[in-house]
Amino acid sequence: TINYFDKLLYLLKPEGILHSLSFVSSENSILQELKLSGFVSSRIANNTTVTCEKPRSVNAAAVWKIDDDEAVDDDLINKDDLLDEKDKKNQILKL
Repeated sequence: TINYFDKLLYLLKPEGILHSLSFVSSENSILQELKLSGFVSSRIANNTTVTCEKPRSVNAAAVWKIDDDEAVDDDLINKDDLLDEKDKKNQILKL
C-alpha cells in the first residue's frame, strides 16, 4: 500500500534503489502507488521484481504563510480605517 511505500521511501537514502520480490497482480496500480509515494524510475519485471529509486531530493508541498512581522506590515493596514484622536474624542462626547 501507499503507507508501506512511504515508509520505505523514508528509510532509503537519496538516490537509493529499492528492489522487491513479490507477485504483482496489477502493474499499473503498483506503479501508481510508487509514484504517489515519491519514487521515480519505477519498473516491474516478470510480474515479480519491483525496482524503483528515491529521488535525489524530495520536494514537499509548500504553502505560503504570513510571518508575524509581515502581518503588521504597513501595506496591510489602511491608515484611513484607523481611529485617530478626533474619532476618540467624538466617542467620548456621545457617551
